[in-house]
Amino acid sequence: AANSLHIPRNAAHKVCTPSDAVSLISSNDTVCVSGFVGQGSPDLLLKALSDRYERECQEALQHGRVLNGDDTGDSKVIGDLTLLFGGGPGDWKTRGLNYLARVPPPGSEDNERLRPLIKRTIGGHYGQTPMLGNLATSNQIEAWTLPMGSISRMIRAQATHSPGHITTIGMGTYVD
Repeated sequence: AANSLHIPRNAAHKVCTPSDAVSLISSNDTVCVSGFVGQGSPDLLLKALSDRYERECQEALQHGRVLNGDDTGDSKVIGDLTLLFGGGPGDWKTRGLNYLARVPPPGSEDNERLRPLIKRTIGGHYGQTPMLGNLATSNQIEAWTLPMGSISRMIRAQATHSPGHITTIGMGTYVD
């Protein structure tokens, strides 16, 4: 089919390594993360994605090829992801979504094309993700807050291939 996703052989099995799983993520993708506070967070996958970003940044800087987003070339650094989450999985320190609070490494300031791993977040609760929150409050990433229950219903609608979730929650508030 025209819209089918090519799954590399090493990730085609139902059980694969975290590294193989995150190899399916491309720049500008939207990544949805489950979990609430410290429970149900896919920490191995989040850490693998963070490690991939760090590795690709180092390799690109070492070889002088730094490309993100819509750029083309033989070396790409994953970036400009949109992150969708409900309950802000994290541990108030470094785990959970905090793994994804990655910016270009020191020494890459001259290369404006190397961007943070996350471009924008859409979440219901940032309390346990201070590193991600710091990127938002320092204007390094976009951050949107929507009611947690509505986000959960939006995710459910996507999973069931429903056309969407309509709600009056938030009407007349800052969410409106």
